[in-house]
Amino acid sequence: MANLNNIPAELRELKQWVFWKADKKPHNPHNNTQAKTNDLRTWGTFKQAIQAVKDYAGKGVGFVTVEDDGYVLIDLDKIIDDDGHIDSEAQIIIDKLDSYTEVSQSGHGIHIIVRANKPSSRCRKDWVEIYETGRYFAMTGELWEGRATIEDRQDELNWLCQETFGETETTETKPSAVDVVLDRKARPPENKLKALLKDEEFKAAWEYNDESLGTDMSAYDWKLACLAIEDGWSDQEIADLIIGFRWERGDDADFQKALRDDYIPRTIAKARQGTGTAGILNLEDGGHIEVKKVVQIGQEDCTYTIVLTDDREIFMGMTAKLFLSSTNAEERFLDAGIILSDSTIKKWRKKAKKLIVSSVERREGQTKEEKAHMWLDDYIRHRTVIPQIERDGGFEKIFWSNLNNSIAIDEQKRIYVRLPDMVRWVAVHTHRGNVNDKTVIADLYAMKFEPTKRGYKKRIKLWVSPPGFIRDTLEDGDVTP
Repeated sequence: MANLNNIPAELRELKQWVFWKADKKPHNPHNNTQAKTNDLRTWGTFKQAIQAVKDYAGKGVGFVTVEDDGYVLIDLDKIIDDDGHIDSEAQIIIDKLDSYTEVSQSGHGIHIIVRANKPSSRCRKDWVEIYETGRYFAMTGELWEGRATIEDRQDELNWLCQETFGETETTETKPSAVDVVLDRKARPPENKLKALLKDEEFKAAWEYNDESLGTDMSAYDWKLACLAIEDGWSDQEIADLIIGFRWERGDDADFQKALRDDYIPRTIAKARQGTGTAGILNLEDGGHIEVKKVVQIGQEDCTYTIVLTDDREIFMGMTAKLFLSSTNAEERFLDAGIILSDSTIKKWRKKAKKLIVSSVERREGQTKEEKAHMWLDDYIRHRTVIPQIERDGGFEKIFWSNLNNSIAIDEQKRIYVRLPDMVRWVAVHTHRGNVNDKTVIADLYAMKFEPTKRGYKKRIKLWVSPPGFIRDTLEDGDVTP
């Protein structure tokens, strides 16, 4: 299991360890169930995680980030090539931070751990990811350039956030603490509490019984505040709600924390910042992402794409009906590696309407060729691997001996697709009306595809693109031939 003795002793002493298996998800070292990054009950000691790897056929151990532990983890993704050469910009970051640095499990990334407070709420842009809480890292102990100790690097982390995100949060951009009175005898208004308890989500949080939140009382405070804000409560009423919750559900230490001068005002301010903006989407692990804009191309027969603040784009399909569908939203975000919280999915239609109103960017309608490229790109992106075939003799193996394959690529970067699969895809995933062989053939011709003789001979309508098509369609790294 890698060189785990190289992992700093100060991390090994913490009870923030899980283990991971072939599915790359965090697992509970106590019972092999899936661990949650916001539930300390599903973590264990370093030794327990190592033992779990042996007992449950694990692949390695992982460290869970916690907001108040003082550590920030930086993940530089895909910056080491197959020959072991590192990207020059990544090396600059490594040299600047000069703290514990290891090669990631894939062999192509770098993990850096520093002691600092993350100055920005943003976590990811391009190949740089910076996390302070709510994530787990598969640890290897494979040191890069012998950097084996964790160092204090606040100024350097400020620099990295500035370089990566353009600007770090200042006192002007952070939410200002609200002005409330903290009374240890305060309790939430009975009439409003009684009414909101009819909401199952709020009831689970108030009763300290929300499985998605685990045992972290701060997460419960946050959720109660968010739900109360959506119900129209004032800041003072929310402060009284949190105090009452801590008094009812926590021990003396939990209750005293709620009475700290800064805790409740800061919690309410952050909650208002999140719930007050249509672009904030809550995640399953307690974190959130922010939508920068929604791009609507065309008017009646239009397509929608969500653009996040880290410039990732998520194609949401064609027609407003599809965009407003919670099932479609959950699937599209999941395809992008983003797991939305149950509450966000439940309220997606309302959120999506606000997004369209507040942040839509309308563009001229697409040409027929552009629309065809849109659905084909989306079809290709749903495959992490595209089989590669030889121009002569490879069709039998790919398209007829294994009918589950419906797409392939040859050495000249030509894409081969089966017409029946294309027709089903366009009909189901774009919600376009009147989809049939004829309309999809027109789309394929618009993209300069041609039918193959082999396809007609075998009575399977196989079409091939011009050479180099995959490079024109997809960026490197989107799929693996």
